[in-house]
Amino acid sequence: MENKKLGYISIYRSIKTHWLWDDPVKLRWWLDILLSVNYLDVVQKVNINFELFECGRGQSVKTLNTWSKEWKVGKDTVRNFFKLLQKDNMIKIENLQKCTRITVCNYDEY
Repeated sequence: MENKKLGYISIYRSIKTHWLWDDPVKLRWWLDILLSVNYLDVVQKVNINFELFECGRGQSVKTLNTWSKEWKVGKDTVRNFFKLLQKDNMIKIENLQKCTRITVCNYDEY
């Protein structure tokens, strides 16, 4: 079973009352974040332009350009979405030299 190897996330029914529910695009991006972050208890190392960055549980280390290509939007749109999530205490943003590390708040609930 391939699904068991990749793991899963829990989604509570209360998501239907969250502001993301009313915007299918932003909801998709949020779910993509949840599915993309490191789910292992082991810190992973990510190589970006010949520099290693640590990525812990509930974190993702990517460039804004990578997110923008995946979502087919501009980098400013990604940056603004991340800021919106940060204002709602859903993620923390760390701007590193060559990339951005996002941490999903309360990741273990998912």
